[in-house]
Amino acid sequence: MEQTSPRDLKVSRFQSTGIIKYINKWIIVECDDDLARYYRKQLNQKALTPPPFGSHITVVAGDYETPTRPEFWNKYVDQAIEFEYEPQILSLDRYHWVTVYCEKLLDIREELGLNRNLKWPLHLTVAKSLV
Repeated sequence: MEQTSPRDLKVSRFQSTGIIKYINKWIIVECDDDLARYYRKQLNQKALTPPPFGSHITVVAGDYETPTRPEFWNKYVDQAIEFEYEPQILSLDRYHWVTVYCEKLLDIREELGLNRNLKWPLHLTVAKSLV
């Protein structure tokens, strides 16, 4: 019998939809809060708080980057967008998230003159640990 290494296993992805929002210098995708709520319950920790801006994906982190092509700002305001995500919860420090995949969001960054590669890859933050 042939053995399979963990790197050979493909992770299932799920699909969801959100709404593109422009908030001050930021672009986010507002997502269904039930999605983040579901994953918070999977963490099975008592001292968790929801993300401060609700369930969302950050596309442009306005406090840390500035688009060089601002003429495209607000181009996609309130548009629905589909994305895929992996159901495994990842954690670092006190934050917990699921990895998101969406070429269109990376295209939007590029259109604004930003790098397609973010400091932290696209993700949907589901919770922050209080302790």
